[in-house]
Amino acid sequence: MKFELNEHTFLRHAEEETLLWNKRTYACRILKDAQGFLKPIEQGETKEIGEIIAEVAKQYALPPQEVAEDVQAFYAELAAATFLNCYSVRNEVSPTMTEQNDAPPAPAEPAEKEEQPFPVGTFYERHALPYSLHIDLTNACTERCIHCYIADYRPRFLPLELGQRVLREFREAGGMTVMFSGGECMLHPQFRDFICYAKSLNLNFIVMSNLTHCDAEMVAFLAEAQPQFVNVSLYSMNAEEHDKITTIPGSWQKTMQAILALEEAGVAVRLASPIMQANRHALPELLAFAKTHHMHLIPDCDIFGQVDHDCSNQTCALSIAETECVWIEHPSLFNTGKLSAERCTPDAKVCDIGKSSMNLNAEGIYYPCDGCHGIVLGNAHEQSFAEVWHGEKLQALRALRNRDFGECAHCENRPWCKVCPTRNFNETADMFCHTPARCQAAQIRRKLFSNN
Repeated sequence: MKFELNEHTFLRHAEEETLLWNKRTYACRILKDAQGFLKPIEQGETKEIGEIIAEVAKQYALPPQEVAEDVQAFYAELAAATFLNCYSVRNEVSPTMTEQNDAPPAPAEPAEKEEQPFPVGTFYERHALPYSLHIDLTNACTERCIHCYIADYRPRFLPLELGQRVLREFREAGGMTVMFSGGECMLHPQFRDFICYAKSLNLNFIVMSNLTHCDAEMVAFLAEAQPQFVNVSLYSMNAEEHDKITTIPGSWQKTMQAILALEEAGVAVRLASPIMQANRHALPELLAFAKTHHMHLIPDCDIFGQVDHDCSNQTCALSIAETECVWIEHPSLFNTGKLSAERCTPDAKVCDIGKSSMNLNAEGIYYPCDGCHGIVLGNAHEQSFAEVWHGEKLQALRALRNRDFGECAHCENRPWCKVCPTRNFNETADMFCHTPARCQAAQIRRKLFSNN
């Protein structure tokens, strides 16, 4: 038998723990003291089980026969869980162990820390590591959406050399996932170079695009590169309705053609659908399309202000009454559930800001959230990723607690409220000051979902 890491599996070590995660099956394991068992194939090599046993035995200074049973069982279980590929002597992929009658028992060591898999975020939070990096490759965009929070579309492009250095530093810090966005990221003349470099560093990546610049050649490239998924905004199944939001005639046609082409090429697509007055009744058809094509749809009624504190883009948003109607019509999509009692205490963290992600814009400026360009954390031209990640500014944001937000900490609607420093900052220029609309939305959530 031969084993190798599955091409969709990512492996990260932190202290005595090891994270295994498959971006296609979403299988996740956190193992303890597994580094020695996984080292033989960690660099992507395909090796026979005898060779693997010998390497593990050498690391532990033990005779091969003493570790053989544990190593074989360990590798067989990981293959069954989709983390590894397992090949027979005929060099064919073997059936998964769950399909075999003679499946070996689960390994005794290295052992999983819990019986159930941990989510990826738990591993990163426990070790204070950066999980994701959102990079705006450019400010330039092919659309001018009426609700967009970006205020400046000047064609700035992140220098490739600077971006590559940031990606290296992110990977060295233990990072996992890079989100390439914009503007329209595919407008960057070296977009493909960024993708290829991220893959060379064993980084997972997501593409966030409107797909109006995604031609047949780009589809073929993405089919080869295999992002975790391509995230695309689709506002309606009605072309005129969609184009009214993008303000670009023909944009729906280009986006839809690319969505279908990516699907046919085997690229995972995720649909983001902000709901506003212009597409108030679009959800049923969008949901039907997503279901037919086995795509995940993420609707959102929350339109927040521009990064320059201009809230004129919110005139297109649903009213509170209209939002309530949408939530009533589609409760399973918008009922995020009541926050736990622990999350609502004055000493609890207000949100996930600074917990496991950071953002970089096309000028090389680091900022805390993808919608909050006004809070500067550092400059990639002058500072390393690690310096910004461990810097005082981000540490201060991580220290934010419910008690820092005045009456929010004791509000009866707090368990149904998405207190968001970024949205506060965009809309009021003060991260601690919220708008009345936020309070109204929380009150509606409480009324609708308090019994769930």
